[in-house]
Amino acid sequence: MMKLGRTELFGMGIALALLAIPAWMLLAFVLIPFAPSAEWPKNVGLAGLVVPIVAGGTWLFRRGGVRPLVWLLLGWLLVASIAGMYLTLLNYLGGMPRG
Repeated sequence: MMKLGRTELFGMGIALALLAIPAWMLLAFVLIPFAPSAEWPKNVGLAGLVVPIVAGGTWLFRRGGVRPLVWLLLGWLLVASIAGMYLTLLNYLGGMPRG
C-alpha cells in the first residue's frame, strides 16, 4: 500500500473540511422540519460530522502513528479557521439577525 506524504495528508484535510461544511448544512436543513427546537438540527448535524472524523482519525492513527494524523488535522484546522474568520467578518459587517 502506498504511504501518504505530508502534502497529500494536508490536502486531504483541506478537502475533508471543504466537503464537511456543505454536508453539515445539508444535514441540518434536512432535519429542520423535524426539529423540536431551533438549535436541534445544527447540533445533530455537528454530531453527525464528529463520527466520521473520529473514525477516520482512529484508523489513520493506528496505521501510521501521530504524524499523519497531525498533518490531516492541520489541513482541517486551516479551513476551519478561514471559515471562522469569514463568518466573524460577515457578522461584524452585516450584524447578527435577531429572530
